[in-house]
Amino acid sequence: MTTSPPGSLSAPVGPCPRCAGQLAPEGGATSFHCRACTGTFIRREVLERFLESFKSVGASGGYRTAARPVDEPTSLRGRGAWEPEVRYLMCPLCARPMSRQNFARKSGILVDHCPPHGTWFDAGEARAVAEWVAQGGELVEPKPAIERPKVDIIALLRR
Repeated sequence: MTTSPPGSLSAPVGPCPRCAGQLAPEGGATSFHCRACTGTFIRREVLERFLESFKSVGASGGYRTAARPVDEPTSLRGRGAWEPEVRYLMCPLCARPMSRQNFARKSGILVDHCPPHGTWFDAGEARAVAEWVAQGGELVEPKPAIERPKVDIIALLRR
């Protein structure tokens, strides 16, 4: 496979990183979907625009998420926290290993990410991320740390 510059929309697409099935371009090659495992690769620029649109609207600003199919798990949070056989997936655009990371560092949804090209979402993960963002996940500030009284250990040991 030939590699292409990060912004190139005509970049050749390799096989599905999860199951080696065929990836089909969607939305003018802004994302690629695998019909076999139902995973989706979304280009970096597209994902960034999606996240920016929620910042400008506000946390849930009138956005309603689609109904979840009955057979889909209620939550993917924590999925991948422990996997007996961790496998780093290859980017379908550059064929380099993608990094596994917690989406937005705090969503609880583990995704595979290629910094110059985009993010791979396994089945259901893109929907889970969209719901998390729609509920204000991207805008949620971390809770301040609880201040604990400082203890002078040396003074305690002298007693």
